[in-house]
Amino acid sequence: MKYLSFALSFLGFFFGCASLWVFFNWGTVSVQQVLANLVKINTISHSILFAFALYVLLPAALLTLLPDKIRLPLLVVAVAFGVYVFNIVCYVQNKNVYSSLYEDDFVIINAENITHPKKKKNLLVIYVESLEEQYSNPKFSGEVLTPYLQEQKKNALHFDGYFQLPATKYTLAGMMTSQCGIRDHIDFEKIAAIPNMYPQIACIPDILAKNGYQNYFYNSADLEFANTVFYAQQHSFSTMKGYKAWKKENPDNPDIQGNSWGVRDSFLYQQIKKTILDMEQKNKPYSIFAMTVDTHGELEFIDPICKQPEISKKNLIKCTDLVLGDFIEWCKNQPFYKDMTIVIMGDHTAHGTKNEVYLKQPKERQIENIILNSVRTDKKRHQWTAFDMAPTIMEAIGYDMPAMGLGRSLFAEKQTLIEKYGKKLDQTLQQNSRFLQKLSDYALPDKKVFFKIETGKKYTSEQELRQFIPYSNQAEFIIGRLWFKHLNIQVKESKDYTLRLKAVALKKKADRTFGVLVNNQKIGELTFEKDKTDPVAFSAKIPLAAIKNGKFKLKFENQDIKHWSILSTGIGIDEFSLL
Repeated sequence: MKYLSFALSFLGFFFGCASLWVFFNWGTVSVQQVLANLVKINTISHSILFAFALYVLLPAALLTLLPDKIRLPLLVVAVAFGVYVFNIVCYVQNKNVYSSLYEDDFVIINAENITHPKKKKNLLVIYVESLEEQYSNPKFSGEVLTPYLQEQKKNALHFDGYFQLPATKYTLAGMMTSQCGIRDHIDFEKIAAIPNMYPQIACIPDILAKNGYQNYFYNSADLEFANTVFYAQQHSFSTMKGYKAWKKENPDNPDIQGNSWGVRDSFLYQQIKKTILDMEQKNKPYSIFAMTVDTHGELEFIDPICKQPEISKKNLIKCTDLVLGDFIEWCKNQPFYKDMTIVIMGDHTAHGTKNEVYLKQPKERQIENIILNSVRTDKKRHQWTAFDMAPTIMEAIGYDMPAMGLGRSLFAEKQTLIEKYGKKLDQTLQQNSRFLQKLSDYALPDKKVFFKIETGKKYTSEQELRQFIPYSNQAEFIIGRLWFKHLNIQVKESKDYTLRLKAVALKKKADRTFGVLVNNQKIGELTFEKDKTDPVAFSAKIPLAAIKNGKFKLKFENQDIKHWSILSTGIGIDEFSLL
């Protein structure tokens, strides 16, 4: 009983200390936000791990050792604070409440029937991590921290009146709202499945793809973080690259790494330049959506090209403005600039209830937003949210789209949803929706989630094996191996193949045999003997008849229904190849 009491106390203090740490770094957060960011987290920076251990684990352990008279009241306070920070009451209240917001206000765009403008404007959207409009106002920051962006506003579009919805205050939500007019939704019951990012809803890249555009998604951070890769896969991006791809393509370049979140902004802009020049040479329309990370979180990196005398948040913002300005000026000096629309915006406001940059806290903090070379210039005065950027961007490149999803064009007269519902909109967004549930039940198109394997290649390293993770409904790289139950594979040509792999299963009291199936056709069995933990080699022919349109689902099946975890029911892979 004593040990149980200590265990429960530690969990309570852990919850409270974690809440305090989250609050000072990110402010109050929703359960949805936590799920969206943690469900597919594969890498964590050393600085975050150290901070977590120092400010969460250590205090929780020490508080657990206090005498009962002191420990129990503090435990109540810790749990109560955690309930506040994570909005648990709101989550519980909304758990069984259904909203008709989507049925009443969601505008579905049919990408098949849409009328495209005759002139195709190339589109470049740059999300600058946590970039706020007030950085350019010395009234709040003491000086103009973004002089280049401030200068651009004189001859470009800029929209005042932004309201940051707490429900969308993280990168994935900021991206989806501004491209689709919809936010992501994570369901506890389907948390192990491939995240459904609503592929049946037409987002900006989907519409542009129908008009012959090549769509690029360039991320400074890891694509796997917070399920970003699934959004890119399911919404018509022909090319998507993140931190791992950049590192793999430039193994000997010391000027790639920025902070612990990903590659530095200046490197990312160089890659965008290369893509722009390549597409201009091909004379094909394109869109590029890029996400930076230099201004993300910890003060651990300022690009050396800025030559800042010291590391500070203000100097970091100044450097970000300088690096971005150099890139935009390069674009302006190109002959094709007149045919390009550039959108610069923050993905969300900076985390935390207060921004340490400001000497005086603004009443309402607003994301920076600038549109260069917009087809439309007749903006209207609105209160707006990130949802409204989706139709606004489409109209900026010549489309007639006054509404898209939950967004309303800022060129249109019609009121936005924040104007219609006020701050109650945020609570409504966190309620259940039968509309979203129906979308979530949609079967993901096979073409969106199949890994294009390189035949003849032996996948053995962690980096190589991690590539498979997005192509299974349940897969993780745990205890040094890739664990999964099935993989979706795509090959260049349909023919007979030989599957070879080395695998392990968790040690069990009895022998374990897995049937190996290709598109539900059994091609062999993989047996792990009692008390033996060495990898078992497997080789079998995959007949042409088992492959459909160059695609197949590889599945390992056994009768162990007593355990649900991936480690219990899945296979651990050390080596994988298709010959």
